[in-house]
Amino acid sequence: MLPEQLGDKLHQVSENVQVVKKRASRAVYRGSSIPLDIEAMDEFFTNGLDTFPMVADSIFAPMDQYLMDRVDQGKANRWPLPSERSSPAVAAGRWLATGELSVMVMQNSGFSNAMEYLRTVMLVHKIPGFVLSMWRGHDAEIDDSEPHILVGDVTDIDNKNTVGKENVKGRRNGIGLLHDLRESIDLAKGGRLVCFRASPSGFRKSYPLREVTDAEIRYLDMDYYEARKTEKGRPFRKVQAEPLRTRDEAIKDTWETIMDEDPIVVTGNGYPPRTFQALRLTRYSFENAGGMGSSLAIAWGAAKSNPEQNFVAIDGDQNAVMSEMEKVLSSDYPPNLRWFILNNGTGESVGTARSLPLSPIHYDMAYVINTKNEKPGSFKYPRINASGLKFDTEEAQELARNIGNLPAQAHLGRRLLGEMQALREDRKREDAWTAHGILEGGFPKL
Repeated sequence: MLPEQLGDKLHQVSENVQVVKKRASRAVYRGSSIPLDIEAMDEFFTNGLDTFPMVADSIFAPMDQYLMDRVDQGKANRWPLPSERSSPAVAAGRWLATGELSVMVMQNSGFSNAMEYLRTVMLVHKIPGFVLSMWRGHDAEIDDSEPHILVGDVTDIDNKNTVGKENVKGRRNGIGLLHDLRESIDLAKGGRLVCFRASPSGFRKSYPLREVTDAEIRYLDMDYYEARKTEKGRPFRKVQAEPLRTRDEAIKDTWETIMDEDPIVVTGNGYPPRTFQALRLTRYSFENAGGMGSSLAIAWGAAKSNPEQNFVAIDGDQNAVMSEMEKVLSSDYPPNLRWFILNNGTGESVGTARSLPLSPIHYDMAYVINTKNEKPGSFKYPRINASGLKFDTEEAQELARNIGNLPAQAHLGRRLLGEMQALREDRKREDAWTAHGILEGGFPKL
């Protein structure tokens, strides 16, 4: 045998030994020491994380069944979304309304959908959160799907480039899954935006899938849709028959329509939040300067999480078209949520670009107001900053100096929402005292 042939042979033997070692290691690791799927899920529930905005995934399937069964028992929230894109905004809304974290479940192939709002909503405003990404294509010897392998190879890069290397946990081989999961939960509870990757090698599938009965299938309920259309929308022809208003006039009219409901107002993105801030209409607002098309998802997540508080989303038409949450409203429209769209048919904050026209569902699910286009370059209000009614206190100004103007919009909004909740509780107590004759002139009798 020639020397080069001998070298090739030895190289092949070495490669075969490595494959055997890898398979043997995997076989040992797949023993009883590997946690069950429900053990991993219980880590979330034990730590008070019970709400899951999500997109379904085959790796997550037994955990999802466990989750759905807990939902049926009233022990968890499972919010299926059109895609991963809306999940960070919905999670931001839940945090805004309650201060609580959500578990954003997604496929690693869909992580790129979520990257936009992870960056422009959560990171820009320093909102904590927890991403649970399934690691498809973690091992080419097990998963022979070429798209999965490709996505599996770029998962680590995408995760780390988005939320930062120090906030990414979970190993490709799955070793130490529970340890890494607990560390990730602690980081998120400490105020970080964390991504945990769950490799299928890291847990054993044990929870059985059950057959879905015909009675469990949710079809479109046209009676529900028509009721929401009547309650929340405005007929197209009625909108078109009204005279055009300026943006300022439309926002003031909107505020007059909703002010008696004591709402938290989420405005975004472009000129509407800048106008809302400058008009100083209320302290109870979140001027969302990031995440184009995200405001409805934020308000929806907030309304679902805090049903006693009213929430209003105000969008321009381009932001409204960029949202995908109108699909959700058609079957799940919280009664404490309203959506307003200021429609001038262009994207004025980016020039004179003509918009894609609003669709029928926008008129069905939102209160649309047609507005005038201004002369290019005439918009007079500054970018989002530490101004507006809610920044009138030294405490609010100090918060903005410490964490930045944009994060302060969200964090001050969270504080003020808690303040509004406390006022609501005070009103309830006063009403109860009055009803029992123990309150006179606004003060308890001595």
